[in-house]
Amino acid sequence: MIPVALFNFEAGGLRHGQRNLLPLVDAFDDVEAPPALILLCEAKTWHEDGQRPLHHAAELLADRFDRPYVGVLGHDPHGPMPPAILYDPTLLTLRSWPAPADPYVFADKRNIAVFAIRGTGAPGTPDSRTTFAAAVTHWDPHCGIRRRQQAALLDRYGTTDMPVIVGGDLNSTASGPHLPQRDWAAAGHRARAQKARRHPDGTWTADTDAVDHLIGRWDPETHHRTDGCGFHALAELARTANPHIPLLPTVNHGIDVGGGLLIDWLLANDAMRPHVDPDSYRVHVPARQTYPSDHRLVTATLVFDTPPPTPRHHPHDRPPHPAATGSRPPPVRSPPLNRRPRGSAGEARRTRSRLRQASAKCFPRMTPTTPTFPTLRNMARHHQSEVIRERRISQIRAIDSDYILAGAGIESHTVCDREWRNGGTMIHMFHIVINQTTPNFP
Repeated sequence: MIPVALFNFEAGGLRHGQRNLLPLVDAFDDVEAPPALILLCEAKTWHEDGQRPLHHAAELLADRFDRPYVGVLGHDPHGPMPPAILYDPTLLTLRSWPAPADPYVFADKRNIAVFAIRGTGAPGTPDSRTTFAAAVTHWDPHCGIRRRQQAALLDRYGTTDMPVIVGGDLNSTASGPHLPQRDWAAAGHRARAQKARRHPDGTWTADTDAVDHLIGRWDPETHHRTDGCGFHALAELARTANPHIPLLPTVNHGIDVGGGLLIDWLLANDAMRPHVDPDSYRVHVPARQTYPSDHRLVTATLVFDTPPPTPRHHPHDRPPHPAATGSRPPPVRSPPLNRRPRGSAGEARRTRSRLRQASAKCFPRMTPTTPTFPTLRNMARHHQSEVIRERRISQIRAIDSDYILAGAGIESHTVCDREWRNGGTMIHMFHIVINQTTPNFP
């Protein structure tokens, strides 16, 4: 399970020129499960002093949840208030995160992280781990046209094969009567101009174009969304699972005249939707008036319970070395000889002795001297056996075996190379099998 938290920390804890990050911990007062991923908006001037505020926030939440959080700071093209991500490295491995100062990053790749989930996939193969992307964003609060443009930067991720979770203060609600509504007549002109739309009859409704572009427009006849770019609101997934529980605004009470809206969204694309636990979605209403932000904390849980994929080995791959698997290496034994029919014990010993002597004559210790080829032919004729050569790895090369066999007039043979350790010494063993169907076999 990957618990996710979204929080717009007002001004990054900066008030009247003084920064206080302790209230950030208060926002998580009623959170029980330590979040593995925390998406933060308004990390105002957290880049200062070597990003000390970012690391301080990670340290405070690490002490709160006893998790070793790591923070990365995002990019804000319009000012010093970028988003940030905190994640638990014991559960997630950061695969990519565009550098904020990189001028060559495309706008639709900014503030999007790719994580691998530790503990998934085949052991020792990081490429088989489950991965997902997390985008954190903070849309323009002043203009619906700019919000629609910012939505266009995310729409391509709605139908990607990789699961994607988007979290941010979108400063806009979506269409549909089931969502929290605002009395626009009570709101002032400035608020209406920023987040509402006026109809020809003079009435005002919320400007929902930007969010509807991602999740689709609400159809009052079918009570479902149509069109959209493949994203799904976790709030609506929770409402579908629990219709009797109303959706709450994510703006605290008393902030917006006329009522608060749901403007802090967690969105999942088509690939992420099966991994969303709809019962886990929650908007945390402050238990007391003193609160570190004008926005509320939003949490949910992602569930990745797919079994790790089965590793696939190429048929030509060598089996793993015993030292790599942790098992005890097998004892070093001479390969079985292709003996003649069993006879007396003495005859078997004499046969093995003749084979060892012939092998020693035909395979000298890495010297350029000419081996005794007739001995090899006689041995192969009378015993129809394998010729075994065993040397330390520093004293042997496979090409020598091929040279000796060719000089003996034996053109058809098979060489099999085995390797293992015996008491810390690496040993190669070559099995040179004489094929009985060889035309040149005497």
